[in-house]
Amino acid sequence: MAEFGVLVFPRPEAPQEAKQLEEMGFDVALIPDSQALAREVYVTLTACAANTSRITLGTGITNPLTRHPSVTASAIASLNDFSGGRALLGIGRGDSAVRKIGQEIAPLRPYRAYVAAVRGLLAGEDVEYDGARFSLEWLSRPVQKPVPVDMAASGPKNLALAGELADRASMWLPADAELIAGAVTSVREGAKRADRDPAKVKLGLYLPCFLSPDLKKARDELRGVAAVGVNFFAWDKSVRIEDLPAPLAAEAQRLRGQYSFSGHGQSDSAHARLLSESFIDWACVVGSPEACVDRLQGIFAQGIEYVYLVIGALGTSSEDRQRVLKVLAEQVLPHFK
Repeated sequence: MAEFGVLVFPRPEAPQEAKQLEEMGFDVALIPDSQALAREVYVTLTACAANTSRITLGTGITNPLTRHPSVTASAIASLNDFSGGRALLGIGRGDSAVRKIGQEIAPLRPYRAYVAAVRGLLAGEDVEYDGARFSLEWLSRPVQKPVPVDMAASGPKNLALAGELADRASMWLPADAELIAGAVTSVREGAKRADRDPAKVKLGLYLPCFLSPDLKKARDELRGVAAVGVNFFAWDKSVRIEDLPAPLAAEAQRLRGQYSFSGHGQSDSAHARLLSESFIDWACVVGSPEACVDRLQGIFAQGIEYVYLVIGALGTSSEDRQRVLKVLAEQVLPHFK
């Protein structure tokens, strides 16, 4: 049975939305971690935990630069304790949280060390990191069920690293079956290199989604989040754009050097307006519930076990979000539950 999560923006009404998602049958609520753009993620998650009883709650997505690994591990373990075992640690190499304060995303080697340290701490172990040895001394031992580590990734090296280290590998990629199949292969190869059973790594996808009979509106609501995904490839000069699938290559070339973090995640930003409608149709889920079900069936056929739905962008109204969530709960989720 497929799992469905939703990215919940850390607004004052986030605890109420998390409760609503739980009542609608969604499995996971994720809160972004971007201190310049939104309220503190762990405060928001704790408020959501106090207002819910079943839904899994996690970071979507934290990073290895703005917190020491002991701080991240202690925060998510505290949430897990407070929520009765419902926490999930979503982590990536960094995006707006680090770019907004003038830093670059973490290179792979220190990122690997950071994730390994957090995993060890969550398992109740003493770890060595950056020349020091420490543990979460308050954590009850033995740890029966450590907080799952969910690594977000787009490129093949990041995907392989998720296969080596993560409990869950969450791809941020266009919703193209061939591209997803290649990413699944990268995760599984990474797991094999680490002598792990690839089946033990759950596979998921961040999926921008807006359902509406008005296709222009649906596309416009998703421009901001679609541009975020393209920029994962556009910013990195080591990415050979010509090696990307044609629809993604065209947009990455268009956004390279044009993306501005002052308009990050906003559909009315200049860089988001550069995206073509055909790309949004290819990369995201827009239109009718029936079209959404068809796209999801193709995605799950590639070995994907869960999706994290991103309903619109930063400027999407609460009313529009509520309407889309209602359609998803009533007309889409029953096909997969």
